[in-house]
Amino acid sequence: MPQSRWEYRERFPELSQFLGGHFHQDFFDEYASYTEAVDDYLAGASETDRGNL
Repeated sequence: MPQSRWEYRERFPELSQFLGGHFHQDFFDEYASYTEAVDDYLAGASETDRGNL
């Protein structure tokens, strides 16, 4: 289990982009549900990016 921010970035490089870009404080201004946000991410992310979550 990663212990620091650096370790999380090394092991899961796309996670920060996913969470920050789709689950931010104005989340419900852009998406009607969590599922819609995840689907939006998956529609635009490459297979490599999805594998880095």
